[in-house]
Amino acid sequence: MSQGALALIAPDVALDYAANPPLKTLRAYDVVVVDPDQPGTDPSQYTQDYSQLFAYVSLGELGPGRTYGHDMPASWLGQVNPVWGGRRIDQTAPGWPEFVVQHIMAPLWQKGYRGFFLDTLDAYQNPSLTPAEREAQRQGLIRVIRAIHEQWPQAKLIFNRGFDLLPDVHDAVWMVAAESLYQTWNAQQKSYQTVSTSDTSWLKHQLKTIQERWHLPILVIDYLPPQQQALIDQTVKLILADGFMPFISTPALDSIGRGRIQVIPRQVLVIYDADDPPKPGFSINSLESQRLLGMPLAYIGLVPHYLSMQEAEHLDKLPDGLAGIIIWIDGENRGNHDWVVWTQRQIKSGVRMVFFHHLGYASDAADLSLLGLHLAESQDNDHWTLKQHDARAAFELPLPEQTTGLTALTSQEPSFQPWVLYQSETGTQSVPVAITSWGGYALDPWVDFSRSDELGGDRWYVQPADFIQQALRLDPSAPIPDLTTETGRRLFFVHIDGDGFVSKAERPDFPLAGQVLLDDVLKKRPVPTTMSVIEGELSPQGLYPNLSAQAEEAARQAFALPWVEIASHTWSHPFHWVLLQEGADHESGEDYHLPIPGYTFSLPREIDGSINYINSRLATPNKRVKVLLWSGACRAPAEAIAQTQEAGVLNMNGGDTTMTQFHHSWTYVSGPGVYKGDYYQVYAPNQNENVYTHEWTGPFYGFIKVIETYQLTETPVRLKPVDLYYHLYNVTKTASLNALNRIYDWTEHQPLHPIFASEYIKKVLDFNDAVLAKTPDGWRLRDLGDLRNWRLPATGPAIDLSQSRGLSGWNTGPQARYINTTGDNAELILSTHPQPVSYLQSANARVMGFHREGSTLTLDLQGEVPLQWDLWEVGNCSLVDQGHLLKSFAVHDHLYSYRTNDHVARSLRLNCRP
Repeated sequence: MSQGALALIAPDVALDYAANPPLKTLRAYDVVVVDPDQPGTDPSQYTQDYSQLFAYVSLGELGPGRTYGHDMPASWLGQVNPVWGGRRIDQTAPGWPEFVVQHIMAPLWQKGYRGFFLDTLDAYQNPSLTPAEREAQRQGLIRVIRAIHEQWPQAKLIFNRGFDLLPDVHDAVWMVAAESLYQTWNAQQKSYQTVSTSDTSWLKHQLKTIQERWHLPILVIDYLPPQQQALIDQTVKLILADGFMPFISTPALDSIGRGRIQVIPRQVLVIYDADDPPKPGFSINSLESQRLLGMPLAYIGLVPHYLSMQEAEHLDKLPDGLAGIIIWIDGENRGNHDWVVWTQRQIKSGVRMVFFHHLGYASDAADLSLLGLHLAESQDNDHWTLKQHDARAAFELPLPEQTTGLTALTSQEPSFQPWVLYQSETGTQSVPVAITSWGGYALDPWVDFSRSDELGGDRWYVQPADFIQQALRLDPSAPIPDLTTETGRRLFFVHIDGDGFVSKAERPDFPLAGQVLLDDVLKKRPVPTTMSVIEGELSPQGLYPNLSAQAEEAARQAFALPWVEIASHTWSHPFHWVLLQEGADHESGEDYHLPIPGYTFSLPREIDGSINYINSRLATPNKRVKVLLWSGACRAPAEAIAQTQEAGVLNMNGGDTTMTQFHHSWTYVSGPGVYKGDYYQVYAPNQNENVYTHEWTGPFYGFIKVIETYQLTETPVRLKPVDLYYHLYNVTKTASLNALNRIYDWTEHQPLHPIFASEYIKKVLDFNDAVLAKTPDGWRLRDLGDLRNWRLPATGPAIDLSQSRGLSGWNTGPQARYINTTGDNAELILSTHPQPVSYLQSANARVMGFHREGSTLTLDLQGEVPLQWDLWEVGNCSLVDQGHLLKSFAVHDHLYSYRTNDHVARSLRLNCRP
């Protein structure tokens, strides 16, 4: 049986009995078996059409800690199993089947479980029993299973062994599992062992018989340490070759494990050195590691979680399924013995590590040897000459040919790969940047180079994305979730901070800025726009009561436009959120927020209050506030982000993406956002005119340089969508308004996909949770939500759309192929000789429906502007819209381009003949 055929009939199953298992990641599997008594295993919060939680249930033994055991008569229980600590249950006991249904299964069914992994089914085969007694036990267990099946015939039951039961109950079984076909765990000796050839042959025969006789899928569970990846790969291949579904894990079944599919971890810890305790006003937003690593990590599909060194050292257990740990230490002597012990413990557990700037090992030769590094003697005045380097170690700056002050750090490990190597006059070598067996390191001064903004700002030496990808051993051919693109086009949206709504425009009649925006911009530019107001500027209770009526009417008209999405920019426009939340002095007023008389800072007032004001006084009945745009320094504390979630709105702003020809560096491109504990602040993809006009001091046409940012974040690689982000006061000056119109004009001549800010924010949040797994013939993409684009390298195996599922098509872009998904779940199949089929190459709208049947495509599109789309057509094709034949307005090779004045196209039907 081929692996492809196997996939059609057998589900991918994982088992994770840990507390708070990483269920978001485990959604890559069709079935995840959990211990229902553990926290974090609520099926009502998990189950999707493509992935279900099954509950572990022990029928042959009462496991330690099972609360229903208190209700079982002592006469039902035998001696304690010395290996696992359970007690055998008398299957012949009167009332036992009813007890199972009422006290074990019914509570699980009520919680939402619809599948069950039935364990210890062979426990009744006690050698001390006579054959007749064992048969009585078998019949008792059959009655239990029949009782479950009769009560819930739709329940999916996985048997763990129980081979002798199958002749009588195979019709109630959904799948059969067996442990230890090739690799096992010896509980008495507490060691991993290879199963004997005879035992493997016997078990394989049993499983083959079950397959052939009852056509039941087979799951094989073997045990190996996670560090032995090569042996895990080999074992998976052996089990698949036998025609069974594999799952390899630890004996406690408390890790992500490995099945036919291999889940690709996407979460990383970023550990930084910090003041302990933090200084007043500290925010993760201000960290150098966050500023510089956020975008490179996102570009390779990783999601960072930031911890201080002190917080990391107090972690009892790392989160399961990490892609690795990145350590950013600015201070040379920040580490101590506890730090050395902690890092060594993680490395020994198999977690990859990447150090930037410093190791935190205080240049101690003995400690460094634990990393496989050798520290030789050197002098500060030694002269060093560059002998070799990887081109990616001179990413934005050339490495100096001569230097001084290096540490003579090298390694003799076979896997050691220097990225930078210097040699002294005496022949001593220094390798400040290298890939190692446990990850890699890039040490000062060859990480990045700091200089003033007047001189062009910071630059990277090391290409951070490539270095991290190689150090963490990430597959460079893997698809990457992508926030820049959808349906083959770069995303575009407009968002406006409400500052200055009541400012007077520099015109003879001095109209309000809000009125100018409405008349001269919004009504003339019908593109998706997310616009906010500050309640304290517009409200009769705010700073300008005499202008309130006029301002509110302009806001109402703007919010009523179909292409305007409503957002709040708070009540008092806080400038320093963290300081205010920490209880900073409010008497200084404008230093912290607008000086609204009698106001004391309050998160509910800023967020819920401003939202309620807009919804009740400014919004039309069918529209409500969807977004809160952070104000001031935009360093939102976790409590504020939590407040937006409770209010039912999304959040955005912050970040620092301002790359231009002068500031031409990745150091001027921020990531998509940052976690604050369990809450996530979404950054604006680009910055506003305030940055480009030197904090609104001029030149006021300076915002035109944002076009450079758009261009440089498009080529040579696409790093960001196009976000036209400005303050409302930007329309008050002729120069700034002219610049704004030129920027709008530029966007109209680009092949973009317009969306609202709320749509982008949802994509960022879903980017964080999207699941990737490698399959034998491609990749599985799951839990996608509103994220509809993945990026593949420009070269590599072809995308086989005829075999893939959940894909509408793909398009080429800067050094990449951009794949469009159509829903929450997709299977990407790659092939060297794919069957040519028609597909959607690009559109300025979202795919709302897609179906392929033979050579016919059915397609639903929904956009925010008049539709444009391109179809790659194979054969003699015709496109029909609601019974009307559509003609393309341009043809190039097999690419046919279409357009319509409508924003929605339902049931487009492409019929093709050879």
